[in-house]
Amino acid sequence: MKKAPSYTTVEAFVSGAVGDADLLAEMERQRKAREIVDSLVMARVALRLTQGDIARRLGVSVSTISRLEDSLDVDLKVGEILDYVKALGVEPAPMVHRPPRRTVSPRRTARTEPAMAMA
Repeated sequence: MKKAPSYTTVEAFVSGAVGDADLLAEMERQRKAREIVDSLVMARVALRLTQGDIARRLGVSVSTISRLEDSLDVDLKVGEILDYVKALGVEPAPMVHRPPRRTVSPRRTARTEPAMAMA
């Protein structure tokens, strides 16, 4: 008797058993659309906090926190994210990478070059 394959993730199952590339692409799109929200929820769970704990700390209802955690990243306001992070009791990590400032090599221009003596 042939042993049925085992899959460790839903993505592996869709890729291997179902073989639907469109479904796999849609799953990836949806995962990326919730990266910030998922990070907030994972941090809350790791800290053993409930939605009620966060709601109390923010002075809002549990349904407000539930709605936030069910949102897509694009639906969140920066202030909501920062408030949630503060309610977790952690420092917000930089979410935007700023490239290093470019240093411009000094160029000599007519204004910076010494004046030539007229003979």
